[in-house]
This record gives sequence, C-alpha cells and structure tokens, in this order.
Amino acid sequence: MSSWYPFPFPACPSCSRSWSTCTHLGCTFAGELVVEPWHEEVKCKGCKSKWRMDRTEFHCNCGHVFGSGEVRGALDEVIRATQALHAELVRRSEELRSVRAHSDASFSAFLGTIASSVGGAAGFVIGKLVKLIFGK
Repeated sequence: MSSWYPFPFPACPSCSRSWSTCTHLGCTFAGELVVEPWHEEVKCKGCKSKWRMDRTEFHCNCGHVFGSGEVRGALDEVIRATQALHAELVRRSEELRSVRAHSDASFSAFLGTIASSVGGAAGFVIGKLVKLIFGK
C-alpha cells in the first residue's frame, strides 16, 4: 500500500521563503513533486519519474540547495506533524462519540420519563372515562 502526499518544504535559511508544494526541476511538464514517506520515494506527477528520497535535492529560487539530509529532516518533521494531527482528530472523534452516546442515553431516559408520565395520565383519563361512560 502506498499513499502519495504533496512535497512541502519549510522556510529556506537563505531567503526565508517556503512552499506548500514543489515542482520537479527541469521537468518539461513542470510536474508537482509528491512523496511516499513509508517507502521513502519521491515522484513527479508531470513526467512520472520516481526516485529514492535520499537522492533528492531541493533547489530554492534564491540559489540555495538543500541536500538529501535536509530534505529527509524536513519530511520527518512533516510526518511528525501529520501524525500529531491524526492523533488529535482521533481524540476529538472519540470525544464526540462519547458525547453522542451520553446525549442519546439522556434523551432516551427523558423520553422514558415522558412516556411513563403520559402513560400514567392517559391511564387515569381512560379509567375516568370508562367509569363515567359505563358507570363502573
């Protein structure tokens, strides 16, 4: 199983620019780079080329070149942030499920109380009507 994600890059130490996506340098299709972190591969969506992450360099528009170690570090940070976001979404989803379960239980108890009250009142009224109509 593989999942490809956009290849973001943090701020350049030379010019402070950052990118949410990267393009394949020299690609005739100006393809966007995507990364498959579990298999440590990078591919170009334009020309469909694939290569190992450890053979990846990033070229900033200012001329600074990030080596594969810096690229790996940036991707590790993206993976950590993604895992933290996933954990937070799971936690919130569990909290929401818990709130719904408590709400459903409270609502069911409330309906049960109303049904009991209405049932008791209906029984009283029906009893009075039967007594009134049939004199019993």
